[in-house]
Amino acid sequence: MRDRYERARRSVASVRQLLQLVDAERERAGLTKAELAERAGASPAAVRRLLTADGANPTLRTILDLLHALDIELALRPSARGRAVRAPQQPGPSTKRAVTA
Repeated sequence: MRDRYERARRSVASVRQLLQLVDAERERAGLTKAELAERAGASPAAVRRLLTADGANPTLRTILDLLHALDIELALRPSARGRAVRAPQQPGPSTKRAVTA
């Protein structure tokens, strides 16, 4: 039971941290929450809730839509305990910023 609680707590904290990074990038880009919502194809109310609610639990698609709207790509890396799993990389330089999760 305690392990399940710890996993859930870590998941909630990770989602919160990712949303905080999205919000920081939104501010850095000089966008309002409504402008980000428009670019992401989401409702302004939904984006406002995601970026301000403590218990927000967005879908992966929503996260990806927000990142795409900010011209940011998501990069995954193994945890200290995990093994490296490498995805094939596309050739050529990338000018996009990356959020590492």
